[in-house]
Amino acid sequence: MSNINVDKHENIFQKMYRVFLVERRLPISIEHRYQKLLYANRLQKILREISDGPPIACAKNADAELHMLTCERDLYMAIAACKSFLKFFPDISVVFHGDESLDESMSDLLQSAIPSSRFISYQGAEDIIKSSIDVFQLRQKVAGRFELPPGYEKQRRAWALKVFDFHILSDAKKVIVMDSDTLFVKRPDELIDWIEPEKSTAFYSIPQFPNLKVDPKNFSSIFPNGTPVNSFNGGLYGYNKEDVGSEFLMDVVRKLISEKDYPILGDECFWRAVYSLIPSEPLSFDVYPLITPYYQKNNLMPDLNKAKYIHFICKHRGGLYGKIAKEVFR
Repeated sequence: MSNINVDKHENIFQKMYRVFLVERRLPISIEHRYQKLLYANRLQKILREISDGPPIACAKNADAELHMLTCERDLYMAIAACKSFLKFFPDISVVFHGDESLDESMSDLLQSAIPSSRFISYQGAEDIIKSSIDVFQLRQKVAGRFELPPGYEKQRRAWALKVFDFHILSDAKKVIVMDSDTLFVKRPDELIDWIEPEKSTAFYSIPQFPNLKVDPKNFSSIFPNGTPVNSFNGGLYGYNKEDVGSEFLMDVVRKLISEKDYPILGDECFWRAVYSLIPSEPLSFDVYPLITPYYQKNNLMPDLNKAKYIHFICKHRGGLYGKIAKEVFR
């Protein structure tokens, strides 16, 4: 963290002096636009080339399913992420979930790039889940609990899908959930071993530092039998449905919805609670890291030579995502 104290009441000239002369950086908004201008189109071109490349088929009716939520903006990311896993292990079923922005032509693209995959549209998921009125009503309430400012209604509805849909709409015994902005760069032995029938303990990825945003005592008052997971990242996790029944998941969600003071910053807050109540183990951050702009700017980057998987929260910053994607599919 920076040791520079920031005066919340500083005027525009004081802020300019601090940012340009003391901290010697560009303002965050300008820095973001600068990075996007340099690398966003290049990244999109690389991801599109990967998408248009040779298709990689997944298995049908496998004992494990890989579930991914994606949107129009992240479509090529999702395909690249999925292909990067299937390169090492194709014996898994793939289920894509679309938000409101995905149309039929985009679903055709997904299934063309990943033959034998299944696609569930936003409306299709809603129609199926309506048959279970309790789940459907909870799913609607979840969207209202995310701590997002006005104008993020689509984001709320998309995040709500990640709480119930992967679980309710899965057909396999084991479920792996993965974000679109990820890549497997080496054979993920830990995940492949976990898919084997005798392995069942849930796994989850973690950030470099603890990110629990609630006091452990408050957590224990809601879930007396749980041990709060201090570090959790929703970019990659897997569980056996024998450990996470629908009623169990609904009970966790009901409790967190009713606790108005409990911070719900995203869908992973619900899944952190689930993982605090079932047998689970974290993946090593060294092997399954995520990259953020904060890590990049503060000399906290993981050693990517050790990584088997990378979660690119930084997106196009520094061109790293595009460079690694190009190498993976060379």
